[in-house]
Amino acid sequence: DTWGEHPALYAIEPVNEPWWSSDLDTLKGFYRDVRAMIKEQQPRINFVFHDAFHFDANEWNSLFADDDMENVIMDTHQYFAWFGQHEDIGTYCDDYGNIMKTAQAVKYPVWVGEWSLATDVCATWLGGFNDANTDASRECQRVD
Repeated sequence: DTWGEHPALYAIEPVNEPWWSSDLDTLKGFYRDVRAMIKEQQPRINFVFHDAFHFDANEWNSLFADDDMENVIMDTHQYFAWFGQHEDIGTYCDDYGNIMKTAQAVKYPVWVGEWSLATDVCATWLGGFNDANTDASRECQRVD
């Protein structure tokens, strides 16, 4: 109630990047419950849900009924590093085209809330805090 009417409050996303191996039925139930609470308290606030790295219209279009989609936004995070290394730029362009087709098939507006063009996973602390310090003998194969 304290901040609900504040003009800076545009949207609420209850979970950022739920684990991709999460039980999606449980996650969907959680999303429905949280959205109902938000609608009851602040109906003008947008409800944003993350796709749990399952960016698939067939998976998410049934989350809310067609007549109950107001203020619902899907958040997806696109990282090229986890799609495998491609030999040519054309494959990356094809991947982008597929992402766009999926976004158009999703019945809610889609936000790409996080993204990176990095093509490898050689980033400090990628696996968590102090990740780079846990195994000094480990070497990362960087992409030239």
